[in-house]
Amino acid sequence: MKFKPSFKVLVRAKHSRKKGVYAHFVIKSAFGQANLGGVHVKLPKILPSRESTLKQACSEEQFAKDPAGCPAGSKVGHATVYTPVLPVPLKGPAIFVSHGGKAYPDLDLVLQGDGVTIIQSGNTHINGKTGVTSSDFKAIPDVPVSRIDLVLPQRSNSALGANGNLCTRTVVKKKRVRVRRHGKWVYVTKKVRRKVRRHLTMATTLTGQNGAVIKKKTKVAVSGCGKGKAKAKGAAHGRGSGHHRGKHR
Repeated sequence: MKFKPSFKVLVRAKHSRKKGVYAHFVIKSAFGQANLGGVHVKLPKILPSRESTLKQACSEEQFAKDPAGCPAGSKVGHATVYTPVLPVPLKGPAIFVSHGGKAYPDLDLVLQGDGVTIIQSGNTHINGKTGVTSSDFKAIPDVPVSRIDLVLPQRSNSALGANGNLCTRTVVKKKRVRVRRHGKWVYVTKKVRRKVRRHLTMATTLTGQNGAVIKKKTKVAVSGCGKGKAKAKGAAHGRGSGHHRGKHR
């Protein structure tokens, strides 16, 4: 069987130190393909995990007893999974859970619907040198899934932050220019700074139940960057906050 799921990511340009950043992940799979078996993602360096939220992780004991009783700060988002084998989608919270001696909490999805409950764990790792966050969702049940939505809202306990402008970055180039000094024309090297649009990508590995592996750089669309803002088809998002002003001839 072929295995060609699509993976799209959307974040919003507007972010803050207090409330972090909004992110929406969407995986789609057409009928007749091999089922999804695993997902591994490595987030861009500019989108780190928020330590203040990780510290609010639910304890393993409380999660095993009743996930609904986990602290509000540990519930960082919600997930929805659509499958043709059930009459309703599976829905539930995304919770940071501290499992024993692991260095970082896992991101566990508690999915419920039509009397079915599935807990899908996402093992989290943060590189101590670069600060880059990666998540690994393994052992996904071998059932057909048409769509998966994971939304991490922007709020005081958001899962992700942003350590820079998500729309643009500054590029510095050296340029030789001719100037007049002490009555003579001479060439000097000057540094020219200009802003260019930032293109974010996320290293992604999708594994099928048939053993097929897809490795790619997934584009991270950013909404709210102005007139030329990018959009992620199929990912819900609000109206952009940026504006583009200029003279037209």
